[in-house]
Amino acid sequence: MTKEEAAKFLGCSPRQIERYVAENRIGVVMVKGKTRPTPTYDEAELARLKAELHRPTHRPAVERVGEASREMATGADNGLALLSQASQLEGFTRFIVETMKAAQPSAAQAPSIADIAAKPLLTLAEAQLLTGLSRDVLRGAISSGALDAKQIGRAWRIKRAALDAYIGGL
Repeated sequence: MTKEEAAKFLGCSPRQIERYVAENRIGVVMVKGKTRPTPTYDEAELARLKAELHRPTHRPAVERVGEASREMATGADNGLALLSQASQLEGFTRFIVETMKAAQPSAAQAPSIADIAAKPLLTLAEAQLLTGLSRDVLRGAISSGALDAKQIGRAWRIKRAALDAYIGGL
């Protein structure tokens, strides 16, 4: 099957077919064409994916409770049922908090001051973080010649020793 036929068979776009291939959910065989190789897809594999996509993955909102569980919830052991519900809620809350923490960028991704201080050649932003001086003050010092720096491409590079000498002279 061609990509367009596969997309029509699955009821999706040709770009979605490419995503399924990238996710290794379906395989593709490149067949030599007149001008370039064309992708072809196995019909059995597409049928398997279609069945997988149309399989319901949701749980019903209300679950039927057995007679013993219903008696426990309404009887003297009502506290046990409430405790079970509370632990489920606590687990769900913990899951939400962990998911939110994972979604936030961690501080480990940003370089630390110690990492920046160990570098012999600094960018303007790194010199700014290390010294606490503003970007304008550093650029003014570079333009006046008080701070020795070199422009490589569009970015300024400052030697660590030159930055230390400038800070010492302040």
